[in-house]
Amino acid sequence: MIPLRVALDIPLRKDEDGVVRVGSSRVRLTEVIIAYLQGSAPEQIVNSFDALKLEDVYLVIAYYLHYRDQVDEYIRQLDREGEDLSGKFETLKMTPNTRALLLAQLGSKPKKE
Repeated sequence: MIPLRVALDIPLRKDEDGVVRVGSSRVRLTEVIIAYLQGSAPEQIVNSFDALKLEDVYLVIAYYLHYRDQVDEYIRQLDREGEDLSGKFETLKMTPNTRALLLAQLGSKPKKE
């Protein structure tokens, strides 16, 4: 008889920056989930990301289906952080003086425009 209750390790890990990655790859959880939500089958996802294993993708999708609310919130949080960072970069005005200061800090001389 086959075992009906099995504990499986979900192949997810947080890297040094706090980003959740799949298995031992550099592929982010968000990339797999977005591909899945866009209609990609696990086999297609593995074809798109050579570093992934098919069984890992199936386990990650099962994890997502079981913990959908938490994973969706994690993805929303990443989106908010990205928007915040993008907004900060947009508020920086790059003037010729700012450019010259940055280049001086890098030890370069500014090119004349």
